[in-house]
Amino acid sequence: MKFMPNRLLIRLTLLGSIGALISIFALGSYIAYVQREQALNEILLEANMLATGLANAIAPILVVRDYGNVDLTAMQYTAHPKLTGLSITNANGQIIYQTKLDPYSKQFNIMHSGMLTLPTKQSVQAEIVDALIISWQPINAGKNIGWVQVELSLAQINARQAQIIMTSIVVAICAALFSCLVLALALKKTIKELRAAAKFASSLPEKQGRTLQNSLSSLEIEMLVSALNRASKELYVQDENIKLAAMVYQASSEAMLVTDAHNHIIDINPAFTQMTGYSLAEIVGTDSQFLSSGLQDTHFYNDMWEKLNEKGVWQGEVWSRRKNGEIFAESLTINTIYHEDGTVHRRVALFSDISEKKKTDEIIWEQANFDHLTQLPNRSMVYNRLDQEIKKSHRTGLPLAIMFVDLDRFKEVNDSLGHEAGDSLLKEASKRMLGCVRESDTVGRLGGDEFTVFLSELEDIDSVGRVAANILNALSIPYQLGDQLTYTSASIGITIYPDDATDISTLLKNADQAMYAAKHRGRNCYNYFTLAMQEAANARMDVLNGLHDALLKNHFKMYYQPIVNLATNNIEKAEALIRWHHPGKGIISPHDFISVAEETGLIGEIGAWVFNEVAVQSKHWQTIYHPQFQISINQSPLEFKDYPHKLDKWFVFMDKLGLSGQNIVIEITEGILMEASDEICNTFLALRDKGIQVALDDFGTGYSAMAYLKKFDIDYIKIDQSFVRNLAPQSDDHALCEAMIVMAHKLGIKVIAEGVETVQQLQLLKDINCDYGQGYLWSPPVTSKVFESLLVNRQ
Repeated sequence: MKFMPNRLLIRLTLLGSIGALISIFALGSYIAYVQREQALNEILLEANMLATGLANAIAPILVVRDYGNVDLTAMQYTAHPKLTGLSITNANGQIIYQTKLDPYSKQFNIMHSGMLTLPTKQSVQAEIVDALIISWQPINAGKNIGWVQVELSLAQINARQAQIIMTSIVVAICAALFSCLVLALALKKTIKELRAAAKFASSLPEKQGRTLQNSLSSLEIEMLVSALNRASKELYVQDENIKLAAMVYQASSEAMLVTDAHNHIIDINPAFTQMTGYSLAEIVGTDSQFLSSGLQDTHFYNDMWEKLNEKGVWQGEVWSRRKNGEIFAESLTINTIYHEDGTVHRRVALFSDISEKKKTDEIIWEQANFDHLTQLPNRSMVYNRLDQEIKKSHRTGLPLAIMFVDLDRFKEVNDSLGHEAGDSLLKEASKRMLGCVRESDTVGRLGGDEFTVFLSELEDIDSVGRVAANILNALSIPYQLGDQLTYTSASIGITIYPDDATDISTLLKNADQAMYAAKHRGRNCYNYFTLAMQEAANARMDVLNGLHDALLKNHFKMYYQPIVNLATNNIEKAEALIRWHHPGKGIISPHDFISVAEETGLIGEIGAWVFNEVAVQSKHWQTIYHPQFQISINQSPLEFKDYPHKLDKWFVFMDKLGLSGQNIVIEITEGILMEASDEICNTFLALRDKGIQVALDDFGTGYSAMAYLKKFDIDYIKIDQSFVRNLAPQSDDHALCEAMIVMAHKLGIKVIAEGVETVQQLQLLKDINCDYGQGYLWSPPVTSKVFESLLVNRQ
């Protein structure tokens, strides 16, 4: 048997090259398969989200059969880069809208007729058909009213897979050639030794030579095994480089990063540099965490490393920072390579820039969860938000209010002015409702002209009614729709969690029922679901409705209470007090209706009526009783802030009557002084210029800030009746009253004591030099006719 070392060398080299070729090609094919599966999962999810978003957007439009808006809404979705077809059908499969991408012109062709074969299930996930992803989703509005079919192209994924496989073939061939060279060099020394052994055997004597030749096959095997063992050791380092070359995958378009066991960067590929802007020389040896954007906290990275150390692999989305400071989103996969003893040898990171995909996903998410017209949460998001708010309410123990808001006679606007005007009204109504609630509350559009409002974490349950009233007032303001001025109102239904119900379905049903009850009551009102709150709301609404009638039918009457000069015992002033003579309930105190008037804005109209009545009465008593007789008028803080718009009307009316400003006193509370805005200061100056005096009512119960008495030109302070009621010698109230009187006199301010009911109180007030008294000791509030008799009797 003749030993041929050259043939052995060739065989071993070819065997190693073929092994390298097969291994790297298999690795490339595997990567292509993994990436294709990942991309397929993403586009499947994308197709489902796109179909679901369109179905939610179309549902309210199909309910009202507004097919023109179907086209407009569907066309917004054709901007999706992978979309090749979109169909909308009714429940029977008849096509309402269909568009297909022409592969030649790259334009969408629209059709409105034909039939589609519907899926058998009510909710169908996306599936792969030929080179397309097709997703069916039902359009539901209490029941199935149609279907949406979305087709997305797989062309990009297929092209990407082909590119990776071709790259794998190129790299595999290069690696095979490289393996040939390395094996030839590594085995050269071993083959040389084998040649020497063969030559030695040939030089032996014929007998010995035959013996050696006969045993040469055994010697060959032994020497070959020994040589291969030595070659294996010599090839170890070279084999590491081959593995590294395969992992780095220099020809890959995906960014790749290789680190050691301590997370220090060893190598990167060109795609990494292209994506981040960093070259290998700049970052080699550094910790890979330098790419962190700071948007994800320490807990995120601790969790990532915990899973990576446990399983050796981690996959997810990370926000990183490029060299130029730009933050981008990446899809990151980290794999770990171990030593034979199980310790970490290398970590390989493969990532791609998904910033554009994130933007596309965000658009799809917004289309699926927000109304495209008003940008408010749609029905799907409303249900999600309500679920979250219920959990939060359960956790905090604070109630949650759910409102259904329905615009009254909105269909008439659509029919008379057109859908474009109707859309403008809906957008404006949305803005107005948002302006009536807190940032933490939710305003959503359920569809058509129906909205919902969630008021969360309510510490004051009475605030629900105030918010509802504010929404009604805001929505009743006229709408300028092009050249048309349009009026509308709303009906609101209110339910409370957990008082009325604890589940979403029942709460929404309650609110809906309450809303229809509001419509049945005449529209432009709100209605509570619970009986107790409903009774209170009914009473409040009765007050509001009655106030309108009281102004129109003159049900308000002015009463007057005398203010007596304690030194002369003469009636020199009077306080005007409004009373409501309700035709069914009798006399109603201001305490029961002024707050409603303030909240609804009627206080301005009532205040104007009061001023005119008092001015006429003051002129009359000035003529028959005394030229300097004064009547004081209580002013709401809301009225006082609005004075710049009404003072001119007052002054004109006074001039028309020939009434001096000295005959009118304006009573305000201390809270007005605390604001001290320019408008407030200007109002004080205007009143002073006209000669109208100012009294500070309920003094001692509020802020009682002395600095404001000095800053503003106050003529009178009225000591609150709570100090006078328990007035007794040596009492704390006696000391307080005396201190207030002394302080006021030092500032040139007169003092009026309210609530004087006994002779003892009168005497104590005289002893501490109080100027005026007011109370039941002299008279309760009486009509002008009775008051006039008091004046005559005093004379």
